[in-house]
Amino acid sequence: DAFHVIFAVVTATLTFVGNGLMVVVIVRTRSLHLPQGYMLLSIAAADIVLGFEAVVGFINVILEHWPDALVGCLVMSYATSVAITVNIFTMAFMSIDRWLVIHKPFHYDTLMPSPKVYVVNALLWLVSIAFYTPFL
Repeated sequence: DAFHVIFAVVTATLTFVGNGLMVVVIVRTRSLHLPQGYMLLSIAAADIVLGFEAVVGFINVILEHWPDALVGCLVMSYATSVAITVNIFTMAFMSIDRWLVIHKPFHYDTLMPSPKVYVVNALLWLVSIAFYTPFL
């Protein structure tokens, strides 16, 4: 049991540090304030949520302890579903972005300005949250 808990803590630490560093680097590095950077920021944020949920669930399984089974299960399922959906939507959005770069290189800057990417990222999160809210 101790090994599994230590493994979970190390995994969580690496997840948070790695994705946290991505967030800090993208936010603080002006040259990364591009559509791709903002999409990676969204994925890093979703991965932080997934990492937290996975480790909490893993520790609960190992310790065979669920503080409030129904509420805890609903909240964990909700957060995990939202984060996974955000990841999927963001990767699909990144695919469209890359397609535009390849097929419309001279129009890319007008088709994908940073403010548009902000709005799309916010919509991806809001749609994901709204989709799973009825299941709470």
